[in-house]
Amino acid sequence: MLIVEDHPLFGDMLVRAILSVPHYQVIYTMVTDSSQVLEIASTCTFHVLIIDEHLLFKKGISFDEIAALRQSFKGIPLMILGTEMFPTYWLDNPYVMRLVTPFSVQEVLHALQVFFR
Repeated sequence: MLIVEDHPLFGDMLVRAILSVPHYQVIYTMVTDSSQVLEIASTCTFHVLIIDEHLLFKKGISFDEIAALRQSFKGIPLMILGTEMFPTYWLDNPYVMRLVTPFSVQEVLHALQVFFR
């Protein structure tokens, strides 16, 4: 699992919760702007991408770049954590899930179980 997050406390809490589940492994990356998201996601091997939606829009990453990222990892589940800014047509894809804030760590863990069914 690749977690891309810019909030250190939430990111650490999320990693600890996910690692408490047997057989889950985490690649956790603290990033400060969206340009790093594309670079990191293209250099790692992972089976789920969990990403902070707010982070994607920092420093001007475009929907086209996000769509290209999404296309690159077709078939890899994408969990978007954030508000409702993301295009709703993405949610028609069975590999995309959005958790709208506020949400609990338990909701994230439940969503991961859904991905792995």
